[in-house]
Amino acid sequence: MCTLQCTLRYNKYVKKLVRDVSHPEINLANSVTQDVAASYLTMVLKCDDEKTDPHHRCMLKGEKRNWFVTEDELFDLNYMGIGVDQLSVCCYEHAFILGVHFRAGEWDKSPRCGSVVTCVLDGQSCYARVERFLQIAHDTDCPGYASVRWFSKPSYPAGTPVVVRVNEDGSEIQQEYGNIIRLNQIDPSRVIVEYDVEPNTFYVMRDSGYDTIS
Repeated sequence: MCTLQCTLRYNKYVKKLVRDVSHPEINLANSVTQDVAASYLTMVLKCDDEKTDPHHRCMLKGEKRNWFVTEDELFDLNYMGIGVDQLSVCCYEHAFILGVHFRAGEWDKSPRCGSVVTCVLDGQSCYARVERFLQIAHDTDCPGYASVRWFSKPSYPAGTPVVVRVNEDGSEIQQEYGNIIRLNQIDPSRVIVEYDVEPNTFYVMRDSGYDTIS
């Protein structure tokens, strides 16, 4: 008797969730499928908005009082139209970009290498190692900046953006773009670095996404 009552109550509950009570289970399955698809679309659109928003979950931590902005960094910031001096810039060691953790100043310090980042410049993915993260006291338009040393423009030995090869000489990129980038330009993807047999040359591999090739 108890089992029958439970079954009747469950059927009544299911019928309240559906529009077609003559085939409640099939209709419920279709409704759930539509609901999941709509939720996924909402999530995708929200993520796209966050990536284009200048304040898309970028956060700096670990202020380093023994790190100081250099004259070259001040020049690049001023060239970008951000009027700054030594007293208005704070240096940070850690950045969180869409939940992905990066750490400045780790280049070539085995076994960790959390300071290598990638971003897109004029339709081409480029790679750099972060010297320090910067925050401007009076700048409300950007959550922060990264002072970087560029690798060379990537080459793709296999003809696809999966295998990426760079070397340490990023002077060509530096001359064109300077050594300061906004935090929201950095792709939220960690980068793994492996040495090539050729000196000062590396293979870099991101743990999510693919390179953009102009």
